[in-house]
Amino acid sequence: MNPIKYCPQCGNLLDSRVIDQKKRPYCNHCQILFY
Repeated sequence: MNPIKYCPQCGNLLDSRVIDQKKRPYCNHCQILFY
């Protein structure tokens, strides 16, 4: 499983947020969490 590094919508480099003790890719620009 390869975690995505860039937002599919805007191409921004993704941040990561810890949700339910799991790291989730998050786009600060679009404010979308990716699972």
